[in-house]
Amino acid sequence: DIQGWFGFRGPLVFLDKVCINQEDPELKFQSIQRLGAFINNSEKMLVLYTDVYLKKLWTIYEVASFLSLHPLNNMIVLPVEKDVVYICAILIAYTFGLSRLVWQQSYEGSQKV
Repeated sequence: DIQGWFGFRGPLVFLDKVCINQEDPELKFQSIQRLGAFINNSEKMLVLYTDVYLKKLWTIYEVASFLSLHPLNNMIVLPVEKDVVYICAILIAYTFGLSRLVWQQSYEGSQKV
């Protein structure tokens, strides 16, 4: 982890919808193959539950995989409306992108010295 080399420590977050490439079939396949490793290394799982959550095979796989490796009390299920999920996902992705940009700029600035 490059950020760890520079002393940045914080919670690691894996957002499947954001972290798994939805456009490139090969990258998507590779990411799905590694999904078990992400789940295995996760301490907790937050499920933003909507009416379509359990209608998708990949979400059932994630829940079943997590529960086979971790206690039930490590999973948090939060029922939400779809609009709230989309807004939160956008805000999280924006925050993550912004923090990486700030980190990159500070790193590049320190390299010029």
